[in-house]
Amino acid sequence: MLQILTNSAETTDASINSLPELAKREDVVIWIDVQAPERSELESISQILGLDQESIEDCLTGEQRPRMDDFDDYAFLLSYGMLGPTDRYDYDPRKLAIYCGKRFIVTVHRETVRAIDMVHRRIDRHQGGLLRGGPGNLLFMILDQMVDNYVLFMDYCETEVDRLEEQSLQDDCDRKILSETSGLRSALAEIRHLAQAVDQAIAAILADDFPFMNDDVEFNFQHVREHLKAVAEFADRLRDRLNSVRDNLAFMIADRTNEIMRVLTVFASILLPLSLVAGIYGMNIPLWPHEEVPHAFGVVLSGMFVLGASLWLFFRRKKWL
Repeated sequence: MLQILTNSAETTDASINSLPELAKREDVVIWIDVQAPERSELESISQILGLDQESIEDCLTGEQRPRMDDFDDYAFLLSYGMLGPTDRYDYDPRKLAIYCGKRFIVTVHRETVRAIDMVHRRIDRHQGGLLRGGPGNLLFMILDQMVDNYVLFMDYCETEVDRLEEQSLQDDCDRKILSETSGLRSALAEIRHLAQAVDQAIAAILADDFPFMNDDVEFNFQHVREHLKAVAEFADRLRDRLNSVRDNLAFMIADRTNEIMRVLTVFASILLPLSLVAGIYGMNIPLWPHEEVPHAFGVVLSGMFVLGASLWLFFRRKKWL
């Protein structure tokens, strides 16, 4: 699906057939959004706008690391938008390729990207007026919305970390929490790497002198960079908190093991003297009860009971039970 928007009131929604004419007009800013692209579409756009052919391959195949390529009169940016969690820990980064020149911006994505959809809605509300700020301003809006979605996902992760921390302190906590913790740690590591890579790409744009940049846009990009750095730092803090979840689980398992060993040791301590009495008595009396001492068996059993009860009371008094 291909959609072309411009800043001109008479051509707010254009078609691919009108693109060559629009590209020649100095007063028109063009946004070409291509979802689920076909090679023929991208090659046509590339010929009209003079885009690099190798970058077309990056748009169509692979999952490259976020980066910025400098082509003198335009920048090629690879980034990843977030739809947010579709299920627990199922973060869904989706590749977004952006060409940004003096009078055009081209966005290419195989799947729906929430940041693109939200910018489309903003432009619809303003009837294309947002495009009058130029391609640099539109690039800022897309990246800013993308980073806002990063923040939303981080809020979700924080809620999950709170839940896991609370669960790790419960008596019925088991090792299943480790798989959840591991999945969340992987998600946090991925979003941290994405944030840092996008930040480096924006830094490369700011370091160059592209025609779509101006002082206002540079200031806005610095704002996006601050949010990206905050996302990376927040991810680090949440990963540290996940370490405490594993520590809590290890403590709970160790505490349960100690409790089991303590109870078993107490029972063994009670049964040991009883076994000693029974062993000595059994080795020296040939028949139970002996005809000369008919009450001996009952006396021995009573004595063993008293001994066991005394030990049990002693352990209770010591608070070992």
